[in-house]
Amino acid sequence: MTMLKFGTKAETLERLKPRLNGAVVLPLVRFSIGEWVKDQQSCINRIQIAFPSGKLIVRSSALSEDTLQSSNAGHFDSVGGVEAGDAAAVRKAAETVIASFGDNPSSENQFFVQPFLADIAFSGVVFTRDIDTLSPYYVVNYDDESHSADSVTSGRSNRLKTLIKFRNQKTRNKKFEKLFEVIAVIESLFESDCLDIEFAVDTHENIYILQVRPIASQGRSLPRTFQVGHYLYKIFMKADHLNKRHPYLYGSRTLLGVMPDWNPAEMIGIKPRPLALSLYEELITDRTWSVARAQYGYKDVRSYPLMVALINQPYIDVRVSFNSFIPASVNDNLAERLASYYLESLRKNPASHDKVEFDIIFSCYFFGIDGKLQSLEKNGFSKSDIKELKASLLQLTNDIISPSGSGVFEQDLQLIEQLKQRQQRVMESAMIPLEKIYWLIEDCKRYGTRPFAGIARAGFIAVQMLKSLPSAGIVSENEVNHFMASLHTVSKDMAFDHHKLSKQDFLGRYGHLRPGTYDILSTRYADGYDLYFSSKGTAPEISEKYEFSPAVMKKIDEMLVQEGLQIDSAGLIHFIRQAIEERERSKFVFTRSVSTILQLVKELAQFYEISPDDASFISIKTLHLLYATLDHRDLCVILEEEISRNKEFYEITKLLRLPPLISEPQEVFEFELEGGSPNFITLGRCRGEVVREDSILKESIDGKVVFIPSADPGYDWIFTKKIAGLVTMYGGANSHMAIRSAELRIPAVIGAGEKNYQNWSRAKTLEIDSLNKQVQVIQ
Repeated sequence: MTMLKFGTKAETLERLKPRLNGAVVLPLVRFSIGEWVKDQQSCINRIQIAFPSGKLIVRSSALSEDTLQSSNAGHFDSVGGVEAGDAAAVRKAAETVIASFGDNPSSENQFFVQPFLADIAFSGVVFTRDIDTLSPYYVVNYDDESHSADSVTSGRSNRLKTLIKFRNQKTRNKKFEKLFEVIAVIESLFESDCLDIEFAVDTHENIYILQVRPIASQGRSLPRTFQVGHYLYKIFMKADHLNKRHPYLYGSRTLLGVMPDWNPAEMIGIKPRPLALSLYEELITDRTWSVARAQYGYKDVRSYPLMVALINQPYIDVRVSFNSFIPASVNDNLAERLASYYLESLRKNPASHDKVEFDIIFSCYFFGIDGKLQSLEKNGFSKSDIKELKASLLQLTNDIISPSGSGVFEQDLQLIEQLKQRQQRVMESAMIPLEKIYWLIEDCKRYGTRPFAGIARAGFIAVQMLKSLPSAGIVSENEVNHFMASLHTVSKDMAFDHHKLSKQDFLGRYGHLRPGTYDILSTRYADGYDLYFSSKGTAPEISEKYEFSPAVMKKIDEMLVQEGLQIDSAGLIHFIRQAIEERERSKFVFTRSVSTILQLVKELAQFYEISPDDASFISIKTLHLLYATLDHRDLCVILEEEISRNKEFYEITKLLRLPPLISEPQEVFEFELEGGSPNFITLGRCRGEVVREDSILKESIDGKVVFIPSADPGYDWIFTKKIAGLVTMYGGANSHMAIRSAELRIPAVIGAGEKNYQNWSRAKTLEIDSLNKQVQVIQ
């Protein structure tokens, strides 16, 4: 059988039509611009003979479209819904398409006319390989709500869904079985598995192929399917093993997610390089996190790493996480049922995986908790169970917030203060860089990330208590927003100091910050001042400390007594303010250690003529181990061998696509990207031009809606500008950037999700309406 060859868009469809079984290519009439210019009436006659009635679509078929070098997708116009019998409308549509070719287009450029599809159940685009890596995945972007044939390609729909399936895996989604069969036929006809196919399916399940073109691979090599499949199978087996019951954990299964708990997607990204990944593991997720949680009154899960790396892609072991949120005083039987219930709730509500502490689990006491606990009674828990859990949460919360409690929160505040002195002592010592790295890590764990983990827990409880006040009818949402805006935080200090201090003094205080806290390739403020801070601007306004009225404080006192919370209103408001402010400040302190570690690694690498890019492939655990181990190899050889090995390993990582939440091991082969429920911050509204991460250092961001992938607080410098709004791909309702946006009253969408982020960031102008939880593409 002769292989089909690609031509223009129209020519390719003409060649495919008689050879394709199982799907329909609509009839078409094709013209060159030369033919149209020479005799428009003749062209219109041909159209009306071919299609005497009904609605039509006039489509571009330029010579520069659909080539191996460039697709020019969406570059030219199409006009749909044209009445076949209206010659003037047909002429106008053709002229519109031709005009989109630009001035003096080649006379050989084409346009074509087809029947306009209606009665559509869903439509979309299939890439038969990942568009970025050419990895062997089918990526189906589709819309099953707007019933439009071009909702995906036009970019106007906010209802898009994405199915990602490994090539050699049979789909588990019956909706797409027939479509994948048709795609396989098209691949065989063109003898290519690197295609971009536009399709539509009507309400009678008929499949229409609207376009087939090669993916513009530009000479890139194609990853081997069996190789990618081999590594996916290894991930599948690891996920399957983790999913089995463990003798020391509550819950019969687990889930794996990139955003619950310590949220690696936000802090290091979904495909971090080895240095960032290992540093995050060493400082936080291997052990430090669980020590802090046990000290704050929760189940002791020390020895369990919170995060597992699936071929370099970090995931939180959600069962371990949920175990660690159960109060230590809860009996084993109830703890087992709670863990299982929490896990099943997340499985059924995957959109909550970035806000599990708000939506899924009960980890502290708050006003109105009785109403929330009713969900347990509806799911098989007895009144006795609920009473025990409530009592445990009350005791745990009192121990943290009450002046007569355990005092663990105050102890952590003192430890953070000690870290400042220890940082200075290490750096002023005569130790060699390798030894300094070791002690900065050890001190950071003991005096930095461990107490920060506790302070962050207190900060979460503070936010939970504050946010429960409106639902209890004590204060309004507006009063809560005023309170948040009055908080004294690092970002406010930085904005004020940027205007007030000299460059040298400013960088002495803030120079260690970087947008990617754990990323050696992320430029510190000290090294990129002119990139981040182009001008002083105007001095920010200083917010006065917001005080709730005496009447409100009286209501809070009454509620505290009624609920059994061992603190008065003044003490509670002080705790809330202090916990939120100190969480920001303690992170500011310990990130100086992290930044210094990265700087020392950079200097060590430079000594051996290793670039910073190559240094990002060194595991911090290798350097940490060498403090107490004298290897027979030279350090340079050790580092170069590790870099070479990890670079090769990372190339595999880049080829793999995994779901943000793995509910079943089988999902590593096929999954849908969930739109999720983004976190809208403030009650405000903004409209502005979109500026993406790759442009924020190149152009003014004043008055614009800024898009950054994660809610990493290293992006604090954007708040020294007058941005209109903020959108992040990752980040939770209680993330640092959410807090900063709230205090500055900047409308923001934190944790928009990959799908929403990609769709919205393509807009020219965007409107965020936080009150109504809506994002509108204006242009």
